[in-house]
Amino acid sequence: MMARWAQTSPTRCSRPWPGSGTAETLLRLQRFYDALAGADHGLRTPRIREVLVADDRVVSVEDRLAGRPLRAGMDDREHVLREADVEAVTTVLAGLARVTPDVVTPDLPLLPGEPALPHGAAFGTALADVRDGLGM
Repeated sequence: MMARWAQTSPTRCSRPWPGSGTAETLLRLQRFYDALAGADHGLRTPRIREVLVADDRVVSVEDRLAGRPLRAGMDDREHVLREADVEAVTTVLAGLARVTPDVVTPDLPLLPGEPALPHGAAFGTALADVRDGLGM
């Protein structure tokens, strides 16, 4: 099994995207992150610097952010989040709610295989529409 992240330099890391990752999806995510980085939301933004494809594997080379992934240290079958994890997600969603919708939503890939959010839709409204469409 491939590692989830690999540090490639003090400021960069690489991430393999097995299965659901395609170069097109990552390029769209890269555009979203680039647009988000210029918005006023008070969050550190992930940045994809390169998308590499080799032997049917897609890998992103990204700026290394402080902290840890939410699932760090969890078994693949474990689905329990700690209170600090829930607070982190809430903080990110609150930051995204402060972003002008036209800045970022046209390229936002929320779920693999789903279309981008509608252009001009407020993030919270578009996210609720996706949730409703999934029957949640």
